[in-house]
Parts: sequence; C-alpha cells; structure tokens
Amino acid sequence: MIPMTTTLHWEVGVPPDEKLATGEIEVVLKELTVLNPAKKNMPFTVREHNRPKEPLRMKYRYIDLRFSDMQFRLRLRSRVLMKMREFLINHRGFTEVETPTLFRRTPG
Repeated sequence: MIPMTTTLHWEVGVPPDEKLATGEIEVVLKELTVLNPAKKNMPFTVREHNRPKEPLRMKYRYIDLRFSDMQFRLRLRSRVLMKMREFLINHRGFTEVETPTLFRRTPG
C-alpha cells in the first residue's frame, strides 16, 4: 500500500497530448509514502528462463502468479467459468448457490 497525494492538470480547449496515456489529463505526484517496503531478497525472481522448482513456487504462489503464462491461465480459467455460468443461467435456467461445504480448500 502506497498512499500518494496528486494533482490533476488539464486545460480546456487544448488538444490531447499523444504522449500521455490519459490524453487530456496529467497526474502530477506531490507526495509519496511507502508503508510496507518490499523485502530486499525475494525467494525467487520472475524470469521466464530460470524458474525455481515447483515446491518453492507453490510456497510463494503470489509470486508465481506474476509469470505471464500463469496470468494467462488464470484469466483463461476465469473466462471459461464465466461463459459456463452464463450458459447455464441464461439458457438452462440454473440458479447458482454458494455453499461453503462444496468448495475445496486451496493449498497454502
């Protein structure tokens, strides 16, 4: 968590700046405070060519999810589940009921 104080700058009638992601609005940082600094030595770095062994990856799952293929799989899973739910609810009249005892526990 990093609280910041910013100022928004924009001018009416001025054409959008192609260099700015927002186009017309510029966000200027005034103050920044780091509340939880990162550890200097992470258990492993996120590099595609040099992955650690699976037990270490599972222990630090939150770091492992930064690999691009893991993000792709997570997003793909989310899209597939969303499409399945949409089909079952919209075309088959299903009602989704969340029951904690039906969910499996996640490792870790």
